[in-house]
Amino acid sequence: MRFGPGHWLRKGPRRTKRDDRIVELYSTGITASEVGKQMGMSTARVLDILRDRGIELRKPKGSYPHHLVKLAKKNEDRKRTAQIVRMRAAGADYTEIGRRFGVSRQRIQQIVARQASRRVSEDGGPRG
Repeated sequence: MRFGPGHWLRKGPRRTKRDDRIVELYSTGITASEVGKQMGMSTARVLDILRDRGIELRKPKGSYPHHLVKLAKKNEDRKRTAQIVRMRAAGADYTEIGRRFGVSRQRIQQIVARQASRRVSEDGGPRG
């Protein structure tokens, strides 16, 4: 038996029944991942089939818009940087601060230097 180009795109009765079952399972509320496990296929393939059928996909539980995750990370970094600068201003050495935050002494030096150059540029002085 020879297969022509695009033979995998043709829908036979078995694929149609399989796809119907996938839609049925997904519509009961179980996740695409669980449907994939039950049907012996990848989550990506299940999602492709659901999209092909025009099924509106649910968002994964616990998913957040990407920009909010980035914003939260940026806020955490700012808080950490502020703590590092405060500790250094209070007299803590680079190694001690590095141990506290689980980073190298060199990384702490970079963070402190970057913050110092930002303060100079904010004050209208030369940028470093």
